[in-house]
Amino acid sequence: DYEAFLKQRKIKFIFQKTDDQRVVSFLKMKKFEFIELTNNKEFQVDHNFSLKIQRTDFYDSALILKINNKKIFNLNDCPLKSKSEIKSFKKKYGECDFLFTQFSYAAWKGGIDNIDWRKYAAEEKIQTLKYQSEILSSKFTIPFASFIYFSNKLNFYMNDSVNTPEKVYDYLTKNSLNPVIMQPGEKQFIGHLQQNKSSLEFWKNKFEFNTESKNIDIYRKSYKLVD
Repeated sequence: DYEAFLKQRKIKFIFQKTDDQRVVSFLKMKKFEFIELTNNKEFQVDHNFSLKIQRTDFYDSALILKINNKKIFNLNDCPLKSKSEIKSFKKKYGECDFLFTQFSYAAWKGGIDNIDWRKYAAEEKIQTLKYQSEILSSKFTIPFASFIYFSNKLNFYMNDSVNTPEKVYDYLTKNSLNPVIMQPGEKQFIGHLQQNKSSLEFWKNKFEFNTESKNIDIYRKSYKLVD
């Protein structure tokens, strides 16, 4: 029972203050402990651990963490794509030691024949990764969000253009941007971050199976969708 687990350990939820209060209302209903963070106001978790939420766009946000004098930016789903947007963010929050961000598309990108849109979306994500890493001068870039597999027969074709971890790792390494790609359950020390070869192999095997072109071709022949 996850509710009992959370309550027994007195785990608190930290969430940004929003106008609709939907999440907070749910937490209240479940009688969970929570902390609402005002936009761009620093919250001290411990003497050497603080965090801040920066609201971006309509409902997304960036997470800024400071742990033992190390700065971590989590920009997953944070619409900082252009160089000007990222530079503006940097002017406000500076550089980071660790950048956590997404590396591929995870939502609908056209019908089965609209592969050009998906290719563009994938390229845009990897270009954004590069801009964020370079402009924010991240010492390490951790592409941690986008390990997705479109498994339903209605969206399986979406796998045809995703960025694989292997592609992202090679691209960032080529541009001297120090990527570290981790696998589920992996633990690393923040002061000794390094790429484990086994993690790259783990994801290579997963994505080779999930995005094999012959699987996509079989799908296209057997299940044609109307865009």
